[in-house]
Amino acid sequence: MRNIIKSYGLIDKETGEVFDAEIKVHKRVGEFWMKVYQAAMDSILQKKLKGSVLTVMNLLLVKAKYQNQIPSQTKLAIITGMSRPLVTRAFKELTKANFLYKKDGVYLINPCVAWKGTDKDREQAIKDMFEAQKGGLL
Repeated sequence: MRNIIKSYGLIDKETGEVFDAEIKVHKRVGEFWMKVYQAAMDSILQKKLKGSVLTVMNLLLVKAKYQNQIPSQTKLAIITGMSRPLVTRAFKELTKANFLYKKDGVYLINPCVAWKGTDKDREQAIKDMFEAQKGGLL
């Protein structure tokens, strides 16, 4: 197994502060596994998210599919037993905390935080996310 280490800068949308994130990529049997990136998660956790927001965040990490596709707010409300408006508020807070972002009207987990897919696809997802941020689409 070989490790590849890449560095990225994460931007806190509220303060404009840039955080360094070091990502270890492990190659095994032709597939890539990525760890949750400590710097990105530290930035998110500094927002002091609580209760239902943390529940939704953790569930999204567990339920993420290929290329960070996540269940709809309606499905999450059913899974958690929370009301849909409460899940919607959690999505808004997680977007503000830079855990989620929107691409073409669909919420995705920030690929700098966690990734399920290939390294090549992740690099493209990061570019897409930053393009959306530049255009004010988040």
